[in-house]
Amino acid sequence: MFKIKDKIYHPKHGLCEVKAILMREEKPTYILKPAVAAKKLQRIELKQEKIMETGVYQPVGRDGAEKINDILNNKPGNISEDRSEGYRNTKEKIYSGDLFKIAEAVRDLEALKDLLFLGEKRRLLKLAKNILINGLSHASGQDSKETEKFLEKQLCVFRNTISDDS
Repeated sequence: MFKIKDKIYHPKHGLCEVKAILMREEKPTYILKPAVAAKKLQRIELKQEKIMETGVYQPVGRDGAEKINDILNNKPGNISEDRSEGYRNTKEKIYSGDLFKIAEAVRDLEALKDLLFLGEKRRLLKLAKNILINGLSHASGQDSKETEKFLEKQLCVFRNTISDDS
């Protein structure tokens, strides 16, 4: 999945570099070094199977940021009528670590008008937005506040487009 010297983003530790890959029980364990380490010798061990749970992802570049912008401007994908299936599908997108899928999840959650899904929607939307803001701020070189304003502006335009289509 990752290679040595790859830059990845860990939600709790920020930008990290893969320093080593150890094989334990025939499964890879990644040794990560945070760019801003609390201690000089700080390292993080991350097992392959924990990557999706943790929300680790590879940062996107400027081209990726433009693609995310396009995704946010597109019409929502298939949102399941079954609440539990829709929740599960959206959660899978968010925890995949793929910023493009996370952008799709944000777009789809913004379009969702189901009031019964409101509490779950808010929690998932907040999580997805935070991940997206961190990834986009790294790609654009802006701080997270500027990126958050940009994202909210994009979503406001998207909401207006959706309400016009209704």
